[in-house]
Amino acid sequence: MDTKIQSYVMAAARTLMALIFILSGLSKIGEADAIRGYMEIMHVPGALLWPTILFEISAGLLIVDGFRTRVTAASLAIFSLATGAIFHSQFSDQIQIVMFL
Repeated sequence: MDTKIQSYVMAAARTLMALIFILSGLSKIGEADAIRGYMEIMHVPGALLWPTILFEISAGLLIVDGFRTRVTAASLAIFSLATGAIFHSQFSDQIQIVMFL
C-alpha cells in the first residue's frame, strides 16, 4: 500500500476509534447528574465524574492527533478495563455484556 494512502487509513482508524471515547465523554456532560448518581450507586465517588469526562475527551483527541498514541491507548485500555469491571460486570444481563465488550 502506498505510504500516503496508509497514513490516511491510519488517521481514519485513529479517528473512528477515538470517537468512542470522545462521544462517551460528551454524552456524560448532558447527563451529568444521572451519571454521577450511577457512579455513587456503584460506590465510585461522584467527584470523579468531571475528571473522567476530561480524560475521555482529551485522550480521544490525543489519539486523533496521533500524539503519543501508544501511551494514550494504553491509558484508555486500562481505563476501559477498570470501568468495565466496575460498571458492566452483571453478565446475566445481555446489555451489560455488550457494554463490557
